[in-house]
Amino acid sequence: GNGQGFHLPLQHYDHLSIKNEQDILKPEKAVEILQKHGLEVTTEQAGLILEFLRKLADIAVTQYLRKWK
Repeated sequence: GNGQGFHLPLQHYDHLSIKNEQDILKPEKAVEILQKHGLEVTTEQAGLILEFLRKLADIAVTQYLRKWK
């Protein structure tokens, strides 16, 4: 690695919003998006990344909602 880490510009985060079942980001689409940004991953790796991101999002939302109780 180059020590710079990997990040997506903000306009790419809209891929993660889920309005209905059809809007769920599939591993194959994640591979395509990541390839555009120079990160080569397998479909299996992309699936694991998406699973992690969804868990992280669930935790973040839960923590945010607890703050407002």
